[in-house]
Amino acid sequence: MKPIYLVITLILGLAMSNNKLLDNQIYKNVFTEKEIKDLYELIDTQKVEKTITIPIYAQKVWFEQPPESVVNKIILLANKIYKDPIKLEEISFARYSKEYGDMPILTPHFDNTFSTPRFTVDIQVRSNISWPIVVQNKAFTLNDNEALTFSGTNQIHWREHREFKDGDFIEMIFAHFSIEGEQYEKDHSKDMAERMVSLCNSFIRKTIEDLSNRK
Repeated sequence: MKPIYLVITLILGLAMSNNKLLDNQIYKNVFTEKEIKDLYELIDTQKVEKTITIPIYAQKVWFEQPPESVVNKIILLANKIYKDPIKLEEISFARYSKEYGDMPILTPHFDNTFSTPRFTVDIQVRSNISWPIVVQNKAFTLNDNEALTFSGTNQIHWREHREFKDGDFIEMIFAHFSIEGEQYEKDHSKDMAERMVSLCNSFIRKTIEDLSNRK
């Protein structure tokens, strides 16, 4: 292959990889009824052992590894979506409810705790309210047993402002995959932080406006 064609091929390959990493789609019917039953046989939402409560988000997180059938289904889904080699690195189950804090809230942010980029699969397992996820200013509303794909490390994301009533809840599985060969660009954290600040300012203004209109 001539050098110029090799360069073009590499550029196109990187562009395609980046587009897949940043693709945002909703996938329906993630789990079977049995897989959901298996999950809740392991995850007791009243349990306090192996959990942590984060009052600022009104969130409770379980440190139980989900059943193998559930994990395998998530890996299968991710591999169908992202064709390059990926590996499940982190997975957790979380519940948002006023019982864990003043009010569930998720401001614009990026997942800056990972040493390499992540392909993210967020799955809404069970809920009794609607709470849209926003990725780069585009809102996605999940129904139960639906997943949203994005890159938590490369895309600013948040939840629309929503007032939870007593008894309102949403239960989620968060799965993060590393991508073979993917590394952060230079100044990645700086660039992401600058974008986050701008979106946070817009989020605050819109939230204040929404609250003012409800008075």
